[in-house]
Amino acid sequence: MSSLSKKYDVCVIGSGAGGAPLAWSLAKRGLSVVLLERGKRYSPRDIPKDEYAVCRKPLFRPSRTEGLREIHYGSASSLNANYLWTATCVGGATRVMSGFFLPMNEEDFAPRSRFGSVPEASHQGWPITYNDLAPYYDQVEAALGMSGNALRTPHQEKEFSCPALEAHPCSQLIDRSCKELGYSPFPTPRAVLSVDWPEKDRGKCSYSGFCGSYGCLTGAKGSTHETYIPWAEKTGNLTLLQQHYVYRLESQGTKVTAASCFDKDGVPIRIKARLFVCAASTIESARLLLNSHSTTFAQGLANRSGQVGKNLSFTIPCEVTGYFDKDLFPSASQSNSPFVQRTIQDFHTLDNPGLTYARGGSVIFLLPHPNPIQRMISLSYGPNGKRILGKTLKERARRYFSFNHLQSDSFIEFLPNPKTFITLSQNTRDIWGIPSARIAIHHHPQNILASQIMAQKIAGLYQHMGARYAEYNPNLFTAGELQQGTCRFGDDPTTSVLDPNCQSHDVPNLYVTDGSFMPSGLPVPSTFTIMANSLRVADHIYKKGL
Repeated sequence: MSSLSKKYDVCVIGSGAGGAPLAWSLAKRGLSVVLLERGKRYSPRDIPKDEYAVCRKPLFRPSRTEGLREIHYGSASSLNANYLWTATCVGGATRVMSGFFLPMNEEDFAPRSRFGSVPEASHQGWPITYNDLAPYYDQVEAALGMSGNALRTPHQEKEFSCPALEAHPCSQLIDRSCKELGYSPFPTPRAVLSVDWPEKDRGKCSYSGFCGSYGCLTGAKGSTHETYIPWAEKTGNLTLLQQHYVYRLESQGTKVTAASCFDKDGVPIRIKARLFVCAASTIESARLLLNSHSTTFAQGLANRSGQVGKNLSFTIPCEVTGYFDKDLFPSASQSNSPFVQRTIQDFHTLDNPGLTYARGGSVIFLLPHPNPIQRMISLSYGPNGKRILGKTLKERARRYFSFNHLQSDSFIEFLPNPKTFITLSQNTRDIWGIPSARIAIHHHPQNILASQIMAQKIAGLYQHMGARYAEYNPNLFTAGELQQGTCRFGDDPTTSVLDPNCQSHDVPNLYVTDGSFMPSGLPVPSTFTIMANSLRVADHIYKKGL
C-alpha cells in the first residue's frame, strides 16, 4: 500500500454537515487540511430533476454491491440491502436536504432531567448547554444565508439573512386554523436563499418543488457543496480527495497515524495527518471505528467503553395526510410556490395519561413530494403492509388523486435503546471485502405511542381546516437521513466515547463530529445542530493546538 508523501495537519473523513464546516474553519486559520469523501463531486448538470435518474437509480447512495448492509428491523428477519444511507457525494446529505433548520431549545439539552428516565431507554443529558451552541447557530445562519422572518421559533427571536420563502396559499388556511385551536404557526426557517446572493455566486430558489432528495441547480440550498467546501478551497489550505473510501484508521498505541482508503481506481493508499476527524455519518463513522481494531483496541478504535455503535437513534416519523376538496386550496402546479412553509412546535410536550415520557416533537407541513414513482409505490401498500395490485390499486389511486393533499413531516425524539445499535456483520461484506454494518432497529413503545398521539392532533387540525378525512401512516420505518448516537459525548469515559468537545476519551488525536456525538434523539431536524457543533469543535481544536 502506498502513502501520500505529504503529512497533513488535519484529515477530515466526510464532507457533509459534520466535516466541511470544521475543515473550512481550520483551513482559513492556516492549517493544512485533507477532506476525504467516498462519493463524487456532482455538478448541477449531473443532477437532473429526474426521479428515476436521481432517486430510483440511485445517484446519491452506493450501489447494492458497494453499500450492502445487514438490517434487522423489529422482529422481522434480516434484510440485506443498501438502505439507511445519508448521501455519498461531495456535500454529503446537505446536498439533498430540504434545508429545514430549526435549532434545539434549552430543554432539549436535558431530556432526562426534564422528562425523566424511561425503562429500556439509554438517552442521556448533553454535557453542553444551549448557550454553548448559540453563537455557532448564529454563525451557520449568517454564512448560509437562511430565510425566515423575525420570529425564528416560538422560543427565540432573530433577524434572518433573507426574507422567508414564498409560501403556498394553503399556509393561510393553516395559520387561521392553528390560531383558532391555540397553536402558534410560524414560517419554516430554511437554509435556502429567497433572494440572489451574487457576492457568494449563489442564486435564489427556483421553486421547482424537486428540493428534498435532489441537488439544487441555482445554488440556493445551503449545502456544504455550495458553501464551506469552496470557501475552504479558496484558502489554498484544503485538499479535497473525492471518491476516496476510508475503510480503516491505522493506529500506534493510542494515536491514529493514517487513514487507509481506496481511491477512485480501487488502489489502496494511506493518508497521514497529525489529527483525524470522523464525519462519515453516524453509521459509517461507527463502522469505521469498529473495523479499525488493533492490539490496543481489540473491540474497535476508541471503544474501551464498549459504546461505539450503541445508542443509535433516528427520527420517529409521524406522517399524516389530509384529503381536501380541490377548491379549498390550489395544487402545487397552480401556485407560485410548492412550499407550504409552516411549522408548529406546540407538540414538543405531549399531555396524555398513557405517555410516561411526555416528549413530542416538531411538525413541518408540506405538500406531497412530486416524485410520481414513489407516490404510486406508497399507494400500493395497504394499512397491513401487504401489497395492493390491479383493480384495487387503480381505485385507490383514483380516489387519492381526486383530492389535494397536505402532509406532516414530523420530528419526534427517537429514544436510543439496547435493541437499536450497529455492529459489524459476520455475513455481509462490501465489494472491497470490508465487513458491512449490521444495523438493528427497534422502536421504543413510548415513541410509537407519541407518534400515534401526535397523529391524532394533526388529524384534528386537518379536520378543523376542512379536510374530508385524514390518513395516518403507521409504518415507522425510517429512511435514515437523520441519524444520531453511536459515539455519544459525555463527561464519563466509561459510558461515553467522546468528551464534551467531541474528542475521543481514548485516542487524543481523534474527533467525531457527525451526528454520532449526540447522546439523545432530537425533536427537530439535526443538520443545523451538527453544523453548529462542527464549528464549535473547530474552535476548540484551534485554541488547544495540534
